[in-house]
Amino acid sequence: MADPLYVFNSQPGVRRDGTELDSPYFADGVWVRWQRGKPRKMGGYRAMTQQVNGPVRAVMLDSRGGVNSTHLFSQWGIQRVGFALDGTTGAIEDRTPAGFTADPLLNWSYTSMHSSTGGTFAALIAASSPDVEDVANDDEGYVYAGDITSTDPLTQVADGSGAIRTSGGVCVLQPFLFVYGSNGLIRNSNANDYSTATGWTTGGANFAATNNIGAQKIIYGAPLRGGSQSPAGLFWGLDSLIRVSFVGGTGIWQYDTLASPSTVLAKNAIVEHDGKYFWPGTDRFLFYNGVVQELPNQMNCNYFFDNLNYTYQNKVFGVKVARWGEIWWFYPRGDDTECGNAVIFNYRENTWYDAVKERTAGTAAGVFKSPIMAGHEDSETTIKLTTGLSLATSALTLAASPVLNFTDTTGIVDGMVASGTGVVYGSLVLSHTGTTATLDTNTTGVASGATIAFTSMTVDFANNNPVTGSVSGATGTVVRVLTTSLNVGTVTGTFVATDVLTTPSTAATATVQSAPQDQEIVTQYQHEYGMDKVVGQDSSPIISSFTSKNFGFAVGGPFEEVPRTVDQMTRILRLEPDMNQVGDMTLDVIGRSFAQDTDEVINSYTLTPGASFQNMGEQARIMKLKFTTNAPGGFYELGQMQVSIEPGDERSTK
Repeated sequence: MADPLYVFNSQPGVRRDGTELDSPYFADGVWVRWQRGKPRKMGGYRAMTQQVNGPVRAVMLDSRGGVNSTHLFSQWGIQRVGFALDGTTGAIEDRTPAGFTADPLLNWSYTSMHSSTGGTFAALIAASSPDVEDVANDDEGYVYAGDITSTDPLTQVADGSGAIRTSGGVCVLQPFLFVYGSNGLIRNSNANDYSTATGWTTGGANFAATNNIGAQKIIYGAPLRGGSQSPAGLFWGLDSLIRVSFVGGTGIWQYDTLASPSTVLAKNAIVEHDGKYFWPGTDRFLFYNGVVQELPNQMNCNYFFDNLNYTYQNKVFGVKVARWGEIWWFYPRGDDTECGNAVIFNYRENTWYDAVKERTAGTAAGVFKSPIMAGHEDSETTIKLTTGLSLATSALTLAASPVLNFTDTTGIVDGMVASGTGVVYGSLVLSHTGTTATLDTNTTGVASGATIAFTSMTVDFANNNPVTGSVSGATGTVVRVLTTSLNVGTVTGTFVATDVLTTPSTAATATVQSAPQDQEIVTQYQHEYGMDKVVGQDSSPIISSFTSKNFGFAVGGPFEEVPRTVDQMTRILRLEPDMNQVGDMTLDVIGRSFAQDTDEVINSYTLTPGASFQNMGEQARIMKLKFTTNAPGGFYELGQMQVSIEPGDERSTK
């Protein structure tokens, strides 16, 4: 009699909640997703740049005019990275506003605003708030704006009373800019105008403390299809979800509370997909599709909420990977203080699974087809040595004049290189007074309030240069060179302000202008790139595996035809692979006698691509199979795999 064949099948996803024996889903998965109900290895990723200030709290992707760019927001300010469609990056440009104060507690929100009157200008608008360790914190940060295509520093957004500040964030319901924050505050600009003079002058909705529409802090806002009441939007408060609709007239806006009480875990954890919004509350997952509903999760809800480090809940962020129908929520787990794990909802397969990866912010694919994320997986701890300074001019400099005017020139040294809009590239400070700096070339005109950078580097340093401080005697190796700073690693000793930095490999020199700062340099990654991890010239395989549910004649499944409650061992005789496979895979036969016993690997096999079958002979009362790839370029996509099993020995007595 021929041995019976059974279709190898577990339900899609990985159930972490409950017990393994009670689950029809896959028992485990590492860097694996599901498509058409079958496991498939996730794509790889590569480092686009390893020169980013970290930790990054938000990433904005923009593509226009053949140019792709990301803006990366951190405690240190704002950086812009331009890159080609193949992911090749250019120089990092600092768009940090003049006078910005670094703060490790800063969190960020951002939005973009286009001209609704036919202009080509598109604005990047961002808001900082020091609530990264307390989502309910009422301390305020600033709102900044600038041309999204520019490399110039952003500037503060202000009304007639001064700089606009917020503890929440910003969003655009075109053509209005909204600012929101503590005590349910939502205020908006005039249409197509957020300027200081005329942008915030009409209606009660434009003045602080006059348009509080909730009891607690508003932490996130987003546009919503409003039909005849457009524009419209949703605003998430810590205790409610509120819909805002434009009605015009003296009322301007209509506010409707859609859910109260309702919770939201973190300001960057809300993810939009096809007009629906998904987010984790403080104790369950939720979504909005006309009404607020619970997003069912019987797979890893306890796994997520029981292990989330709530002290750092506002670091949780969400990002969609629409190519595969996924929404990822990264979170700090256990004692972690940064996000290193993710739970994943697959809305096409209607299932859940998870991943382990160190990321702190990310953005979905756009014109650039890959999701982009930033993280500290390949970070480097460095010392930041400021070798220059940035000053805002106090008066207009006409074209053909070399004299720049400042309120205070403290820190400027003759011989520094000056740079900024209107300053000829390579201009040097010829002389200076307490309020002026005279360059060795004429400007082409510099506006009042323009930011001018001064650097003491006479010859550029390069990565991997050894450096020594003339006063302190401290040494280190250059990790990153920016216009007004060096980042140095493998430091011995302590650098000090007034150190003249020198390197024996070139004639480069630079004077340290202020006290050194500890600064983490992190990486911007392109995800869904190949199948390996690529950093520079190094490529390494990514381990990926999936483990079937428990099966056997004593417990049934994953082969539905297998009868339950036959108290015998199960012997597996042969596996007939059906996989799209690249590279060898390891097959582990795992068994135990009783539900509470520890799993043991009974035997391991190597599955080569194209192999017709694998003869086996292992037996256990409760059994499962684990498939793992760790090959360079390794890939798998499961099809209709079959196994041959038969009753084995009488049940184990241990």
